[in-house]
Amino acid sequence: LHLVTAGHILPGLSEGISREQKVWVREGSSALLPCHLSPRKTRESSKQLSDKISVLWKRHGGSVHQEPHVVLEVGYSGLQKTAQLMKPRVSLQDSTLRNGNFSLRIDPIRSEDVGLYEAQVKYKTEVHSCYVELGVITVTLSPPNPVIENEQLLMSCNSSHRASLVETCWFHDKHPGLPSRTFCFLSETLSILHPAMSDAGSWRCQLRYSDKEIISATFNLKILGFDGPTNPVVYAAAGSAATLPCSLSYLPSAFGMSVVAAHWSHLAGGHLQDWGILQNLSSRSFPLHLP
Repeated sequence: LHLVTAGHILPGLSEGISREQKVWVREGSSALLPCHLSPRKTRESSKQLSDKISVLWKRHGGSVHQEPHVVLEVGYSGLQKTAQLMKPRVSLQDSTLRNGNFSLRIDPIRSEDVGLYEAQVKYKTEVHSCYVELGVITVTLSPPNPVIENEQLLMSCNSSHRASLVETCWFHDKHPGLPSRTFCFLSETLSILHPAMSDAGSWRCQLRYSDKEIISATFNLKILGFDGPTNPVVYAAAGSAATLPCSLSYLPSAFGMSVVAAHWSHLAGGHLQDWGILQNLSSRSFPLHLP
């Protein structure tokens, strides 16, 4: 955070810090660009803070020399102006301005949001400035979520950082009790030929650059497949009814699938039952009932 006006540093905004901050955010998630008064300054002025303060957030784009444009402006009266291109994705963390928190929230982040952001906070006769550089990490899945079990998956990870990429590492945190896995490559893409249900869950990509910058992002990989044990066993007495379970890991309707066909067959070769379910939107279970 730079606290500069008329050529000298002002007290107030996070005293003791006078450097530009950099925030890395994954595309599609939310970002918080920090800017706030110090606790001491807030305590001194909390009662009249919102009546004496105005906030203007501007974006310089990729360089401080580029012509800035207004992102968000809040005046003394509380009236708020937002850049048309960023409506309704931007807002202040504290819309009342009473707590001295002028951080800018952007939700969701897009790749074109990369750049240098400046907040000008006018308080009485003082003007404080916060500078935050926003970098974006993009994680791409092919095919996109949900990945179908046993169908090839490609995961790529890149960022807006301008230095040369040295290495990309992927970390998979498996379920408790199972070992985690790490993959490191020179390229940005990881290929899994036959993804299994055990590949679902939290993944983290880490990018290492030639200038020693290390950037990482986490995401949740969803795999649409069969839930439960791989080879379940159902015991039933001769002459009694039995139900054979078959359940998907997610509701198909959650991914825009309105038609699901389930097919049961006997492994010995005799066909038992075959049916299509056209509007099974409220269930992920497709059991076979044997009378």
